[in-house]
Amino acid sequence: MKTIEINDDIYDYLIQNVKTLGEDPSSILSRLLGLDDTAPNTLETEEPAITDACLHSPEFKAASSTVDRFLQALSWLYSMNRKGFAQILHVKGKKRVYFAEREKDISSSGNNAFPKKIPNTPYWVITNSNTQTKQRLLSDVMRVLGYSIAERNRLAAALKD
Repeated sequence: MKTIEINDDIYDYLIQNVKTLGEDPSSILSRLLGLDDTAPNTLETEEPAITDACLHSPEFKAASSTVDRFLQALSWLYSMNRKGFAQILHVKGKKRVYFAEREKDISSSGNNAFPKKIPNTPYWVITNSNTQTKQRLLSDVMRVLGYSIAERNRLAAALKD
């Protein structure tokens, strides 16, 4: 296997064309070029391509705060798995509701919850938690949705960048 360097705009285009969870760059290029895909479909790397699609999205790049990045990451995860996303409702605290289908369900679980609607989804999320808690929640959501530890860590770490 060879290593190549590519421009950022080409890399962004490549990442935007990820079709399946864990699809490696060689498979993406083979598909886009119409070549036989003899490379494996998934690749465990230190820099997972699937989370790059979120990190390089215009919405995530434009997010100016931790809360905005948190909301954009959740919105992206929803767009990747609309049917399975309802599983996030099972991510709960001892007394707090972190995710809900109605704003009042989060508000009624504690004072100053500051629920916000996750963009482009029917779901709400608590937003008054600190960055570390938001990272843990994002990682928990990704775990429930089947993402690897490397992918979870990479996207969660990007919340505070």
